[in-house]
Amino acid sequence: MARILIVEDNKVIGDLLTLAIECMGYDVTLATSGAQALELLAKHNHEVVFTDIFMEPMSGLDFIDKMKVLHPRTVFAVMSGDIDPDLEDRCMEMGALAYVHKPVDVEEFQKVLKRALRRVERQQSGKAFKTPSTEAERPTIERLLLVAGDEVVRQTVIATLTAKNMEITAVADGLAAIAAMLMSPQPFSAAVIIPPLAVLEAEELGAQLMRLEPRLRLGLLGVQKTEAPSMRFHVVAPSFQKCEDVENIFRELVQAVTVRPAA
Repeated sequence: MARILIVEDNKVIGDLLTLAIECMGYDVTLATSGAQALELLAKHNHEVVFTDIFMEPMSGLDFIDKMKVLHPRTVFAVMSGDIDPDLEDRCMEMGALAYVHKPVDVEEFQKVLKRALRRVERQQSGKAFKTPSTEAERPTIERLLLVAGDEVVRQTVIATLTAKNMEITAVADGLAAIAAMLMSPQPFSAAVIIPPLAVLEAEELGAQLMRLEPRLRLGLLGVQKTEAPSMRFHVVAPSFQKCEDVENIFRELVQAVTVRPAA
């Protein structure tokens, strides 16, 4: 069963949300600060995190930055009474599943939680790599790092490529991608970068990932051209309009890995 962590410095609100989750039959923990939340995450794996934004001394945004480096696969949503659209956009660019407005509507909160749990299930189903029965069935690329800032795009690609017997790690930005590379017990075979991205542009991110893993094959999906595609990106394609476009770049990347010698 998935563990849920609530990070809320207002204990009344925290207790209310904790009760709402417990009524759904899930294991939930309440942290009243970002520092306490990081300690809890270090001790026990929590697949879903709901965090307040305005907290002291560590803000919710600072907490998210640290959590994404240490726990890049954690699904998270933010909660705030601030209706600033720029803040909401920033949170979504950081990879938040949802921006929950305060005062929190319990029914809407539970709907967001169900969405988060569905994403956890998809991640876990794609995490276990199924060994093909014959060599002919074995994919050339076994571990893929997907970097896509847009949530809809990210979920579309995950749904498309999970069916290819891929072990996929999906992140929303460059810093999370670098953290995933550093923390992965096994090297990634390939990475697909889909702009727009926060923090690092595709070219710089590609260079950083190649420094960490020189044998990595790179695909760039979502632009017409790049400054040095032949040197850095093995496959460059315009933004996809349908799932078949994702499958096409996947096949091209497989071919690039097959026919092009590793650096």
